[in-house]
Amino acid sequence: MNRIQVINELSWWLLLLLLVVEPWLTNKNVIFGVVFSQGEFWQKPFPRRLRRWYLLVLLGGGLLFNLLLLNSSQKTTWLLLGMPLLLGLSLLTFGIFHHKILNWQLQQKTDLQLTKQCLSVDTQQLSENELSAWWLVTLLILPFTAVISASFNYADLPAKLPVHFSFTGPDAWINKSQGGVWKVLVMQFGITLIFILLTWLMRRSPAAVRGNSQAVPGFYRFRRSIYFLLIFAGLLSQVTLSTPFLTQQNQLVFWLNRLNLIFVLILVIMPLLFYWFFTLRHEPHGPILNDNSKWLLGLIYYDPHDPSIFVQKRSGLGFTLNMARPASWVILGGIFVFAIIAAWLQN
Repeated sequence: MNRIQVINELSWWLLLLLLVVEPWLTNKNVIFGVVFSQGEFWQKPFPRRLRRWYLLVLLGGGLLFNLLLLNSSQKTTWLLLGMPLLLGLSLLTFGIFHHKILNWQLQQKTDLQLTKQCLSVDTQQLSENELSAWWLVTLLILPFTAVISASFNYADLPAKLPVHFSFTGPDAWINKSQGGVWKVLVMQFGITLIFILLTWLMRRSPAAVRGNSQAVPGFYRFRRSIYFLLIFAGLLSQVTLSTPFLTQQNQLVFWLNRLNLIFVLILVIMPLLFYWFFTLRHEPHGPILNDNSKWLLGLIYYDPHDPSIFVQKRSGLGFTLNMARPASWVILGGIFVFAIIAAWLQN
């Protein structure tokens, strides 16, 4: 297999792995996006049986699709087409099991620890655990350095400038020109601004379960770790895009390209470690807000009365948008427009 085929194959298996473990990447009191007051429900026979079925459906579907393409000359193309199909299978299966768990919850004894009453946010604790926005300034250092380097060392820049990167390094280039250099720099600043905006908004997002700080134990420390991880991801993207402008540091450029794969693996592994260390090891306590009706299929959050733009995901790692807020649609539209502009710049 060539490099592109290897990358597509690895991307397929990575997507399959992330989808398969989705039901396990939750708080101990959340089952397929349905919140309970205590983690003891997690080990009940019915939820355990559904998790096994989810594992069999996703893993079996992914393996079967891959085996059917084993000897296909168009396997790379079919894998790219199969990724959204695999994602759709995951959403469908998760949504069905979410509905089953909701019905099963109604059959259990009344849970006095779950409440639908409005709970207040501990704003003092939220404020104390917010990190300074000045950390985001570090994301601007490399883009400005690249502008200065390109302005004074244009003649020394390579004949071709990379505009797209994969796990193994650059895989698309444009010829050097004044316009081409500024295309790369504009792309770099655009990615920087996206990281700054998303990180700043996530920095201010409260817990998905409000009012009781012990309802999501370890949440604030987990959020701080994700905040730093986003800054690290932003710096990694800036280092990658800045390498063509480090013309006088050939050895440094060589090692940065070789370390890309290691950095990507760190970005995948570290959130899992943070989540296990700060969240999964702790049991929730106290009254917990029952906002199951605000989560469509247990995955999509919609609450017009919640001012938050970002909230912690009910299942999986990180944060998700509150789709009832107009700003959420603006963010999605902005990312879509930026993707179109970046594709145009590459061409």
